Amino acid sequence: MCFYIPDLDGLGIVHRGFKELLPLGLDFSTVAGQVSGGVQFDGYCGTSLRTARIDKFMQGDGGWERIVWMPKELKERLADAIPEELYARIADEEVGTADTDAIKKWLIEAGHPIKSRYEGA
Repeated sequence: MCFYIPDLDGLGIVHRGFKELLPLGLDFSTVAGQVSGGVQFDGYCGTSLRTARIDKFMQGDGGWERIVWMPKELKERLADAIPEELYARIADEEVGTADTDAIKKWLIEAGHPIKSRYEGA
């Protein structure tokens, strides 16, 4: 599932096996419950590993350059799809989960393209 992280103005991706809090301050099951049953819900998008490997993945929202956070396990599984220059610049749970200030600081220091959206970065 992809989700918008307002504090980071970026997107996160999570898989159902991730048990920690997301940068939204919610866990996967809470978020999944909001969007289950085919309900359209702003800021959330169901996806699959296969979809994430398509060249036009999330292109309308900035593509991979807009992805700022994902669990390490998922990041490793999608390593072949993530542009090489972005792989090390996408935060994971080792950087932070619910602490978006820490994640934002890390994204700026890592040189993630999203930093151009932050004032004074």
